[in-house]
Amino acid sequence: ADILDGIQSWSACSVKCSNSPKCRYWTWHHEGAGAYAYRCVLMSDTLAKVEDQNAISGTKKCVCPMLATNTRNRKDSEMIGTVSSWEACSQRCSQASACNFWTWHPASAGEFGQRCVLMTGYDSLVEDSNAVSGGKGCK
Repeated sequence: ADILDGIQSWSACSVKCSNSPKCRYWTWHHEGAGAYAYRCVLMSDTLAKVEDQNAISGTKKCVCPMLATNTRNRKDSEMIGTVSSWEACSQRCSQASACNFWTWHPASAGEFGQRCVLMTGYDSLVEDSNAVSGGKGCK
């Protein structure tokens, strides 16, 4: 396992894993984890899972945000207008009780540029250079 200290968010830890050839799983410890606070652990394998209120874990494919990724067959979607960044779209999702996922389109998306779409779910993900998607809590 590779241990990286000083990683400020689970999304940053997930990106470290996605960029590491041997990483298959990651665990990030939040500010309440005492001596382990802001520690990101990159792993090639796991032996067991345990519940830990001070950590967030995921697979290499669990990345926040999902760049160049759009959502298909959205469930209970609502286009809430235009916002300037994926971070702002994510923030709107975190404030909406019915939102579990979001998709944001950068200005390069033309008529869809800077649109933020909130949703409860979706059926599939597709590659799309004009979209950024994520789950509630992705910052």
